[in-house]
Amino acid sequence: MKRTLAGMMVALPLLLAAGYGCQPGSNTTVDMSSTPTPDLAQGALKILSLGTNVNSLTQGGTVRVTAVVTHTDGLQKLLGGQLNSTDGSVKYGAFVAGAGGAYSLDLTWDQLHQAQAIGFDQQQQRSFVAEFYDTDGNKVTGNLDLTLTCNGDTACGGKCMKAGALCSGSSTMICVAGTCADGCYIGGSLRTPNSTNPDATYGTCQKCDTTLSRTAWTNAAVDTSCGNGMACVTGGFCSKKFTPASAGTSTFNDVWGSGANDVWAVGAASMAYRSTDGGKTWVTTSTIGGPAATRQAVWGPAANNVFIVGTSGTVVQTTNSGGNWTVLASPASQTLYGIWGSAASDIYVVGGNGTIARSTTTGATWMIQTSGTTNILRTVWGSAANNVFVVGDSGTILRSTDSGVTWVKAQTNTTNSLYGIRGVAANDYYAVGATGTVLRSTDGTTWNKLNFPDTTYTIYDVWGSGANDVYVSTGITIYYTKDSGQTWQRMSTSSQPYYYGIWGSGANDIYAVGSSGAIYHYP
Repeated sequence: MKRTLAGMMVALPLLLAAGYGCQPGSNTTVDMSSTPTPDLAQGALKILSLGTNVNSLTQGGTVRVTAVVTHTDGLQKLLGGQLNSTDGSVKYGAFVAGAGGAYSLDLTWDQLHQAQAIGFDQQQQRSFVAEFYDTDGNKVTGNLDLTLTCNGDTACGGKCMKAGALCSGSSTMICVAGTCADGCYIGGSLRTPNSTNPDATYGTCQKCDTTLSRTAWTNAAVDTSCGNGMACVTGGFCSKKFTPASAGTSTFNDVWGSGANDVWAVGAASMAYRSTDGGKTWVTTSTIGGPAATRQAVWGPAANNVFIVGTSGTVVQTTNSGGNWTVLASPASQTLYGIWGSAASDIYVVGGNGTIARSTTTGATWMIQTSGTTNILRTVWGSAANNVFVVGDSGTILRSTDSGVTWVKAQTNTTNSLYGIRGVAANDYYAVGATGTVLRSTDGTTWNKLNFPDTTYTIYDVWGSGANDVYVSTGITIYYTKDSGQTWQRMSTSSQPYYYGIWGSGANDIYAVGSSGAIYHYP
């Protein structure tokens, strides 16, 4: 008997250490990221498991929270439990007791919203604390998380909806990042009513007009001022404003200048028009000699030495700024459509039936060159005496690097007629033509077609002050690109004539001419 009593005295401390005494504080928090095993040394109450039947919940769904709780003095000591917010301010409900210490609580999406409003951009993680009590007032807690989601959409007022949609029950407020607010949802951001587009290309030409749209910018009326020398155009662009000049009623085919204060326009009229004050006023020259026919192009090596070409191989020259004109020898009987020179002693003209002629005698005599084509040639332009280009019908582009001794045809992969060609920077060339054709080359040999927004009209001419400042004149308006032709914006004009020619002395001095005596100037 003594031996048995002694054995019990030895075993008693071990039993106490095993959890039958010496209990710690009763407010124990359980990390439910993994399922713990019972450790009765932690106290009278123990959460054996705690979790949910789903990891995420969306509108219309229900989540079940389950737990298994034990007690060192028997399950009869368990009193119950409830689910709270982490700060204890929100009570979601009491657990329902089951057999063997099992507890459960079902919560719908709407119940979660009623307890604590649901609103988020893409999803929201909601954290909970489960609390269980015994009849002695002890408590044990465990944490768990649940993801609320609208499957990529946003939520406002407990409703899943597309970002920017009107909030439930409202005709003015839209759902943005989980909040109902007034304005426009554009580009993933909320714009306040009447705010303007921060993009410098559009500026005040686009604003958030909630009376017209809450999901897109509203364009201002065409010709609305958007800055000094700028106006709103079709598409909401804030663009350079071309203003009309009163010049005449006959069609103008070409515009060229020797400088900012010496600009010429020619066309169907029997006189040329000239401005010496930056396009403010235009005066007519004396009557142009030669056949009474349309003049197609103008160019000169100096302000007082200007050439005009046209129908029936006409070439006329003035050496006194249009005071009078001299009819020069005709290089061909074909209509001449283009003229350009690197100097007075190096002039080219091009025209019908593949005509290319060059003069080294200031137009007194001409040498016919072999073009290798019978297509109509429309324009000639060069960057230097040994780098000259010609374009024409059927996608023709010719280039000479030896002052016209030989002409090499480029592969253009288009059969559309080409009307204009120009280099805007070193090794940066554009050729334009019918049905919105724009070709670009960075070596003068290989040409790639660019996407152009309007294939309805012919593009007649091209000009640029640099690689990121290029303009084309079309049968309806002027277009501009600042990214080497990747995108084009429509320019501002006050009417819609055909624009046949465009030229400028610089980025802030540009002229366009066309039908019905139209001359437009920026600024």
